[in-house]
Amino acid sequence: MKKSIQEQIVDAANSMNASKFIQFLNENGNDYDISVQDNIFNANEGVVNIEIEGMNEGESILFIDGEYQGGNSDK
Repeated sequence: MKKSIQEQIVDAANSMNASKFIQFLNENGNDYDISVQDNIFNANEGVVNIEIEGMNEGESILFIDGEYQGGNSDK
């Protein structure tokens, strides 16, 4: 069974740090909105919250200090 876009995004986030994940989104043409706290120049420092087109409304991916923290990804 083919994975949904949301499942593919979560799998990628779970296997990358924040900077690599943002690069992945850019390379794959995913539209997203990003909210960065602490360090706007380095996504691997502080809190990064990313809302990505293709995920369920109101769901996002969260990284803290570059590490994937989860999201509303189990649906």
